[in-house]
Amino acid sequence: MADNRWGKRFPTELNGRFGLQQTRRYGMIRDVSLFGLQISSSVCFPEGSLLAVTIHAMSDKNIVLEGRVRWQTRLEQRSMPNKRFGECYMGLQIVRFLEGEDSFRDLCFELCWEHAQKKKLERTVH
Repeated sequence: MADNRWGKRFPTELNGRFGLQQTRRYGMIRDVSLFGLQISSSVCFPEGSLLAVTIHAMSDKNIVLEGRVRWQTRLEQRSMPNKRFGECYMGLQIVRFLEGEDSFRDLCFELCWEHAQKKKLERTVH
């Protein structure tokens, strides 16, 4: 599958809830960008589904958004490190924010800065 996303995604681990109309399912936000995110959970939704998502960010404010499932896959191999067997991974494109858009953007910029610092450190070590 071609990677058509615009912008860099940054790894993170944030608790979240999601669902078709209500956020009843629990999941882990695995990476974020200004335009999308990846969720891992025991539940998969079909491509094209519009999901309600609540992210419990490090700040006191929740981030509430709607996102469309662009891809989904269920992990069937046990040999992949840091991934749970049977876990579903979904890539969401953000459609709109209902709450916390500024908090989400701040989170992305913070993760971008951390990523840049790690890369800078790696370059000085080698």
